[in-house]
Amino acid sequence: MWGQRTAVRARCRCAGGCPRPCTPDRTLGVGAIPAAPPADPVGLSSRGPENLIAVFAVFTGAGLGALLRWGLGLRLNGVFPTLPLGTLAANLLGGLLVGFAVAWLGRHPGLPPELRLFFITGFLGGLTTFSTFSAEVVSLLARGEYGWGLAAAGSHLAGSFALTALGMALANLIMLRS
Repeated sequence: MWGQRTAVRARCRCAGGCPRPCTPDRTLGVGAIPAAPPADPVGLSSRGPENLIAVFAVFTGAGLGALLRWGLGLRLNGVFPTLPLGTLAANLLGGLLVGFAVAWLGRHPGLPPELRLFFITGFLGGLTTFSTFSAEVVSLLARGEYGWGLAAAGSHLAGSFALTALGMALANLIMLRS
């Protein structure tokens, strides 16, 4: 994933003179795909206030995302018992939002890195769930409901990919118009 679709030619010229490889327009790659993962985006290797802020950002985001996922499960899982719609809704919503966030944050590199940690790592990490999706598909297969298992796996994977791409496209469209 890192480095694909990038045109890295120069070093970043931002105010701090960071050593990250950037494109001439100071983004970390074409569109929203960074040229390389940041080595230490918010000083997690250090001990100090920055580390506490990062930990708090992930902690609060994850808690809020998990609460939303739990609420979706309570509301939607009983609607269609064979296919838990709450898990599907959480993963599809997460795909749409992560696509939007990655594109938006990729075009706004000056935003605080804690925002990315709060929203993508924390909130969307707490909202989406690969483990629950996997357990639900395996349970369907174990009960001999192969068609439903395949439908669940396909809807989660294809739907998440499609909605992530849609989220990126929506963010890019909004940024072009503004």
